[in-house]
Amino acid sequence: MRVTHQTPDLLVVAEDAVGMRAGGGIVAAFGAALAGTGTRVNNLPAEIVGGGLFVIGVLFLVLPKISTFYFNRGEKRLVVSRRRTFRSESGYDEYPLRDVVAVRAEGASSSEDGTKTWRVAVVLADGRSIPFTSYYSSGYNAKAAMAAIIAGFLGVETNAPLPVGLRSPHAIVRGSRTASVALALIFVAFGALFGSIGAVRLVAEYRRLVTWQPVEATVLRTRVDVRYDSDGNTYRPEVMYRYSVNDQTYTSTHTLPVNESRSGRWAYRVIERFAVGGRYTAWYNPAKPSDAFIVRSHSIIAPVFTAIGLVVTLGGCMAVVGSLKRSV
Repeated sequence: MRVTHQTPDLLVVAEDAVGMRAGGGIVAAFGAALAGTGTRVNNLPAEIVGGGLFVIGVLFLVLPKISTFYFNRGEKRLVVSRRRTFRSESGYDEYPLRDVVAVRAEGASSSEDGTKTWRVAVVLADGRSIPFTSYYSSGYNAKAAMAAIIAGFLGVETNAPLPVGLRSPHAIVRGSRTASVALALIFVAFGALFGSIGAVRLVAEYRRLVTWQPVEATVLRTRVDVRYDSDGNTYRPEVMYRYSVNDQTYTSTHTLPVNESRSGRWAYRVIERFAVGGRYTAWYNPAKPSDAFIVRSHSIIAPVFTAIGLVVTLGGCMAVVGSLKRSV
């Protein structure tokens, strides 16, 4: 929540839920990456667990409305604008400014551990409460500071006094803005990491598919390498084969252009394509003939990581730019 504009007669306060959207983006990215691995999580297919996390993350990204409150003393009115993410049109509500009698930091307690969360709301003379958000979140000091700024501008009551010895309301709000920028930068770093992993794998795969040379290979053995973990199992197809380059014989178990572990069904489908003793085409590295692969296919993980990284990084950059454009 930020003061985006202030003059003697106009105070504009916006709430764009940067923290919630950043968290949603990270959850969605993790879910998509998990679904792409095809592993199992607590005996559930990763597609189900990852898909569920992806949906939850996307909901946190798009559902919170961007709320803007215009307190106009010159026109003696309060205008409340709310719009959905990625939509330019807004819905407006208008109230006489004389009807605003208080600005509060409303609290809600968790039924489990008693933890309290907060939101800022404008109170009207008829008892109605107009909250900035439909949800509550942590951070009492920032919300109390914002309530104090708005109440001071309007000359009305507030139930949210700042603790003794704490900084001024405007300083707290500026600190909240700095924290939002820092969170958005973490978002950018997270996306860049995902994107870099995907890009490196994409480049390595592309070079091997384009530059490595075909050679006849004899399959010696097939198996699925299973890695057991408390969070689920991963499956990697493994084909052992023998081939010759320049009268030199090599044996390899490198099956795919880039190593990839996914679901058991996928791994067994890969090795079922090969019969022990059969002759198939493998592809070897001309610069290092001992390196080869026998399944000419594209990885699903590399493009997923790259796309996720790009989307998350762009979203984080937009959040950083938006935060820096606003001023208290």
